[in-house]
Amino acid sequence: MFLGFALMAGLPTLFIISIVRGIRRKSTPWTITAVATGLLGFGMVGLLNYYGAKTTTETISRPEAAFTIDVPMHWRELYFGLGSEPADLEVGSHASQEYLMVISEPRADYDGEMDAAGYAQLVSDAILEFFKDGRRSELTPIAVNGMSGWKCEIQGSRNGVRLHYLVTLLEGEDHFFQLVFWTSPSKVAVALPVFEEVATTLRQTTVEKPGP
Repeated sequence: MFLGFALMAGLPTLFIISIVRGIRRKSTPWTITAVATGLLGFGMVGLLNYYGAKTTTETISRPEAAFTIDVPMHWRELYFGLGSEPADLEVGSHASQEYLMVISEPRADYDGEMDAAGYAQLVSDAILEFFKDGRRSELTPIAVNGMSGWKCEIQGSRNGVRLHYLVTLLEGEDHFFQLVFWTSPSKVAVALPVFEEVATTLRQTTVEKPGP
């Protein structure tokens, strides 16, 4: 349980949000205070909920960020940090140590030459820099619900804790989408298939533009 909270609140919050939101501009790093305590009874309930509900999904919609996504029912909306620009979606499960952030960025914020391959290289490079002894797998092309994209796995350690990431970057009609999944190395065999399945469910939607 302690490691689950550490993975959720300590490391990803410290650098992932700051870099994915700050790729195009410099900002002061956020300082995060994490409380990592839990009762045995709470942990047992969480585990039971996880194993009893992992085959069920629910659809989460973010109309202002132009996407919907299906996530396991045992995942809950979480808050990974304190700041004025959180991710568009922050969900996961402490019990199963599975976490996801989704960030949507308008393509209009990038020059016309930026495509899915360039965006994937840009974001994955930035994430990799914040790991001690970080390693990235080869970027692999993918297609998700009519969108082209790339994915890779990133492994490394930060502040003494090892993490395993699956990073999926997609190019929509009007937005780029970042799906950043992570877990602990001991949970990869179970978590990675879950992450892969969730990544296939992201669908772009249309943002309603304000009238004149």
